[in-house]
Parts: sequence; structure tokens; C-alpha cells
Amino acid sequence: MNPIDSGMIGSVVGTLVSLVMLLFPKLNVWYASKTADSKKAFMLWVGIGVTVAAGLVSCFNLYAVTTCNTDGFISLLAAFVGYAVGNQSVYRIIPEPQTVKAAKLARQ
Repeated sequence: MNPIDSGMIGSVVGTLVSLVMLLFPKLNVWYASKTADSKKAFMLWVGIGVTVAAGLVSCFNLYAVTTCNTDGFISLLAAFVGYAVGNQSVYRIIPEPQTVKAAKLARQ
């Protein structure tokens, strides 16, 4: 049994995306200035994009991320769920930098 499954990889990617959007200077201010719905949509589309890209890379035999069949599709769904869990949990527990807090106050 492989100790690293698609759900775990998805959660790592989700965690990294959250950390980048929260901690990278200027990018975090841009992201904080968006509405809550815009942020949700952005994170959703990033997750969908990564999941679809992983599937396409596998199906076109560029890199063996998963198999190009029903099991691979289920694996990609598990990766997307892992992405969502990792993304949201990290974003909620990491303290916001002062620049992010200022951008959110300016938006209101």
C-alpha cells in the first residue's frame, strides 16, 4: 500500500495555496481586498484547475499522476476533497499579517 495517496497530495496542495495567498507580500493584500465570494470562487477554481490538470497529464501519458479510468477519477475526487480540507483548515488557523488586516478594513 502506498503511504501517500491522492487525498494527502490534495491536502498538501491546498495547504500550500492557502499559505501562498496568506503570506506572500502584495499577493496577500490583493487577495484580502476581494469579497468573500470572490475568494471562495478563486480557491474553488484553483482546486478544480489543479485536479483537471492532474487528470489530463495522466490521460495524455505525460506523467503518471493517476490512472485514466474510473479508479483514477475517484482518486482525483479524493484529491479535490483533500485540497478543499487542507485549503480551508490552514486559512482559518494561520494568523493574518497586519497588511492583510489593513486591506480587509479598507475594503469595508
